Amino acid sequence: LAKSFDAAALDGLKVPAKGLMSDLHASAEYRANLIAVMAKRAVAAANA
Repeated sequence: LAKSFDAAALDGLKVPAKGLMSDLHASAEYRANLIAVMAKRAVAAANA
């Protein structure tokens, strides 16, 4: 993001699930993926 503040700069972002909680609402893996998805959306919205 420092070189290019664009959502595409986050393509391939992998957030480790280790340390994230799992419960009946969502697994740690789902939450890790959600972090990446929401980060891309936030950058895209900031550029809109």
